Amino acid sequence: MNPLAPPPFLVHELLHALHTVVRYPDPSYRKLVEALAEIHGIEAPYVVPLNGAAEGYTLLIACLRPRRVVILEPTFGDRDIEAMCVALGIDVVHVAPKISGSALRYSIESLEDLGLVEGDMLVLSDPCNPAGFCLDQRERRILENLASDALIVVDEAFKTLTRCSPFKPRDGVVVLRSLTKELGVPGLRIGFLAISDERLYRVLDACRQPWNVNSLASYIVTRIAESYLEDYRAFLEHSRQYIESERQWLHTRLGRLPSLRVFGSDSPYLLVEHRALTHPDMQRRLVERGVYVRDCTSFYGLGPRYSRISVRLRHENEILVEALEEVLRWC
Repeated sequence: MNPLAPPPFLVHELLHALHTVVRYPDPSYRKLVEALAEIHGIEAPYVVPLNGAAEGYTLLIACLRPRRVVILEPTFGDRDIEAMCVALGIDVVHVAPKISGSALRYSIESLEDLGLVEGDMLVLSDPCNPAGFCLDQRERRILENLASDALIVVDEAFKTLTRCSPFKPRDGVVVLRSLTKELGVPGLRIGFLAISDERLYRVLDACRQPWNVNSLASYIVTRIAESYLEDYRAFLEHSRQYIESERQWLHTRLGRLPSLRVFGSDSPYLLVEHRALTHPDMQRRLVERGVYVRDCTSFYGLGPRYSRISVRLRHENEILVEALEEVLRWC
């Protein structure tokens, strides 16, 4: 989550929004869709509102029934995607990452050997979750060239908290976004799909469950667009500056710890490899010191020696570093 969230204007609106829950939402979500497009500067003509970004994968896979789902690893939700595909009888291909020194990248070049064809779906996160890197220009060009062969789904849940350029929805490219990370309100469950193709939009919007976004979340997002757009943009810019500075500090401090490899990141989190300890042993020792980190065992291509560490406020980051120093000192 954004370490500076939630912003004051959001808290103010939440305290005055309970009246919304006694009415059904507008099933077309017309105002919400307009607000989402304005808030995120989306130029795509079609936006599908979601009950959190995770619902986007359910819609895309269950409604489109792709011939094959190819996942650029590591990425968020890969195990859930695989479970859904197994239930529906859809083949899944995992493309393992490249790891060299303190760099972890997608193996995008290997996609050309897979022979992607119409009916395939390619899934990735940008920035990568949990590694934190954003695609470079060369990697983006490779992917965009593949859009004529397969549907590319780009999960940009953390993009607004980075300096990286967003993907533009176009034929063959669908962008998945979430507001929960940037605003620090995971309980509101609000996200969307940005789509340029009308036929694809009509299929997904028809599959969407009526009233899939609750009244409270819909109201809050609409109010941000109506009355707090400049505050919202200023808050995000301040958040990006803080995250960038604090990430550099945290990367430097973690890089000094024994038997810990820290990977480069553009995001509000860092991927680390702890060679001397595995989960759950390390997690147990950290929890005893009041610290919890994300176990990356569930991410394909990683394992029990990898963790994702959030960039938090300075005093919290200092507690984390001190806890890791104590845990790793005796390894």
